[in-house]
Amino acid sequence: MVNRMQLKSILVALAITAVTLSGVVAQSDPQDDQQTTVQQAKSPQEDSGSTSDTDSDFAAQIDKFTKRKIGQQKYSLNYKLKKGDVIRWQHDHRTVVETRFGTASDKTSTRARPEFKWTVQNVDSRGTIRFDIEMEKIKVLEQKGESDPINYDSEKDKEAPGTCLPYQERLGRVCSTYSISPNGQVVNKKSNYDYQIKLGGVGDNPVIAFPNEPIPVGHKWDVTDTVKARDEYGSNQQLKLRVRYVLEKVVDGKAHVTFTTNVMTPHIDETTRSQVVTHMARGFIVFDIAKGLITNRETRWDERVIGYQGPESYMHYTAFRKELLVQEEKVAVAAPVAKVAKKNPVPGEEQRTRTLLQPLKK
Repeated sequence: MVNRMQLKSILVALAITAVTLSGVVAQSDPQDDQQTTVQQAKSPQEDSGSTSDTDSDFAAQIDKFTKRKIGQQKYSLNYKLKKGDVIRWQHDHRTVVETRFGTASDKTSTRARPEFKWTVQNVDSRGTIRFDIEMEKIKVLEQKGESDPINYDSEKDKEAPGTCLPYQERLGRVCSTYSISPNGQVVNKKSNYDYQIKLGGVGDNPVIAFPNEPIPVGHKWDVTDTVKARDEYGSNQQLKLRVRYVLEKVVDGKAHVTFTTNVMTPHIDETTRSQVVTHMARGFIVFDIAKGLITNRETRWDERVIGYQGPESYMHYTAFRKELLVQEEKVAVAAPVAKVAKKNPVPGEEQRTRTLLQPLKK
């Protein structure tokens, strides 16, 4: 029969074991860990019920301790692109804008399904990544009010309808060029057209900026930006926007990050607010830690503005965008140069060579 002192010794040993194995436990399901820990904390005296309360208390402490160790695991989130890498994305962007002025109302809906190609042009000694963004093809469906819908498919239609001409002009050309640090900070950006890929609700960045240091699950960080707008009197304003990111979980080597956008400038009027609805995004991102690349992103907008052009004016802006990584053409790691051992030829025989393969450095 195990007495209380012996039971305490056993449980302390289990706690030490939990610390040692915390790196392994962190990769498993916390519910499974809880069940396993409780099972390990059982003793033969549980049958007699003499120390059941003590057992439960110690099991709860070990469970709490283990979960705390899991929560302390930190992850480095960095982009890992190389010169020559080519990455392709599929976007599905749906937008509906409803407006009302007194008794007159209007509704415009658009669905655009472009495919983009990123080409990494350079990675310098500091790890700064420079890449071009090119639109390879697109399908568009537009409808305004009760009018007939307008369709455009860049792979089938030689000529684009008037409202779709801007899309056709950009096909096969570099729309913009970005330079980012390894953690996603935008160092420089250039647009070749008055067209950008608006992602995440702040500015037009196709990537998000991660903290420089490793972070645990639950960590929050902010990214700010400014946008220009005019108030109800026609004066220009600089509005400060903030996107708050949260690392919600890490599953199978993929970091799941949520984000929300808010206007931090106080006391803005409805006229001003109507001009920033396209930036008020929220959604989630899936980041492959090993690949160093976003693999999936979903963004939503749902904003209502009342009185932005008179007391009877109303606007409802809703949108949804899904971005999916569909293809990676990663640059292969250069193979080591084979060394050939020379051997004196034997008269009457062909000269033979022997290849010495050098192992790859890890």
